[in-house]
This record gives sequence, structure tokens and C-alpha cells, in this order.
Amino acid sequence: MWVASQRHQRPVHEPTTAKLVIAGHGLLYACMLLLPLAEIMIMIGGGYGLTAFGFDIFAEGEKVAWAATLGQLHAPLAWMLTALIIVHTAMALYHHYLKKDNTLKRML
Repeated sequence: MWVASQRHQRPVHEPTTAKLVIAGHGLLYACMLLLPLAEIMIMIGGGYGLTAFGFDIFAEGEKVAWAATLGQLHAPLAWMLTALIIVHTAMALYHHYLKKDNTLKRML
């Protein structure tokens, strides 16, 4: 919801890096969405069920092979998100200290 509310306040990207910036942010959001879904697949696939805030969303039961297979994406997604966070942080610091623009202030 926050991303949608900020659509009109986004800065204009430099033409040489615009596609990389858009792809990087898209991958960040995709990982943040897919990472917990992959963990849910691990829980369901392993037959553990899923409980949130004391409510059983999926009861414990038999193992679900296809869900366990999808759950195997959890570790690669976690590493990808870690790398994206490091690059995102480095780029924010680059903008702040080398380009001396207000990108970091806008992010905060």
C-alpha cells in the first residue's frame, strides 16, 4: 500500500540507470512477498500446518510434496534479498556521500 501511495512522489531516474533502478526495486518487493510465501509452503509441505496469532490456518496433516518443492525456493530467495539489501544500502550511501543528492533523506 505504501508503494502505491508514493507513486507520484518518485524521482525521475537517470536514463542510463533507470531500468536497473526499476528492476532492483521490483526484485526487492518480489523477494519480500515471495520469501514468507515460500516459508508457508515449507510448513504446509512438511505437514506441520500453519498457525498465526493462535489461529490454525492450515491444520497439521499429511505432507504435500508440491508445496515442499516450492518451499525449497526459500533459501535462494533469502540470499537474493540479502544481496539486494546490501546493494540498495551501498547505492543509498553512494548517492549521499559521492553524488551529494537528497536520495538518502527522501528514503528516511
